[in-house]
Amino acid sequence: MYNNENTNFIYDNIKQNIYKNTLWIVLIIIVVILSIIFFSMKSSNNSYIILDNNKIIEYNNEKYQYVDNDDYIKSNYKVFYQNKYIGSYFIDEVDSFTGEVFFTNKSSSNRYLFDKPLLAISNNIDFIEFKNEEFTMDDLEIFNNISNKDYITTLSEITSTSKVTLDFDSDGVYETFYTVTYDSLEDLTNYELLNNNSYSVFYYTKNGQSYLIKENELYQEGENIIFSNYKISSIIDINNDDIYEIIIINMMYETPIYEIYEFKRNSYELAFSTTIGGNYE
Repeated sequence: MYNNENTNFIYDNIKQNIYKNTLWIVLIIIVVILSIIFFSMKSSNNSYIILDNNKIIEYNNEKYQYVDNDDYIKSNYKVFYQNKYIGSYFIDEVDSFTGEVFFTNKSSSNRYLFDKPLLAISNNIDFIEFKNEEFTMDDLEIFNNISNKDYITTLSEITSTSKVTLDFDSDGVYETFYTVTYDSLEDLTNYELLNNNSYSVFYYTKNGQSYLIKENELYQEGENIIFSNYKISSIIDINNDDIYEIIIINMMYETPIYEIYEFKRNSYELAFSTTIGGNYE
């Protein structure tokens, strides 16, 4: 005897099983697609620095170098203008010819090419806020002791200074870092006079001792006379070890030169320069 009701029951079960299996297959496909998108779009763990929208510097394995891949596109960047935070951005495009970096924001469809001086760092790098302190007569005495430029006797003769006091190496003792520039430009045709009266120096003090990091007098390059002019540009902690890296800007050319100094072998050493783009051991 033919049981139509039983047949319908079996048929309904088959349909339900097919529906459930199809649903699971669709869900699995969705999860796989979302996983692929997530892993392709997730932020890179690499550390990146952008200085004045000109090329991208990667910090990896304790070395700095210009990037040789496009992982930087995946990173979110904290952007600073004159050491003031202006927002969080992603990279939209890097001009292959000029190296200029165009930023974008998730909440906007606009593209931004920010004014200089600019610092952009990936989110895994700490930016250290600092105050540029007043350069005093006591500081001038320290400067004269480390520079031996006895002809500089008054504060008014100093062209520019930067002075920052922080615990840079996280040992509980504060250091004060200085840049001092002195330019005597009274007679640009008298090279000897200029050479004796133009000077820029980068140094720091700790526990009453002074430590010279870099100094530079003017020099001649072809028919041009080149003046160094150091300034503390930014302070960062690139690997979150509470030991700060210092970015110096040198205005010796129309295009500023940036130098990154880091604490190595119990002193601060040059680790990267935008003029060379290489590593320092």
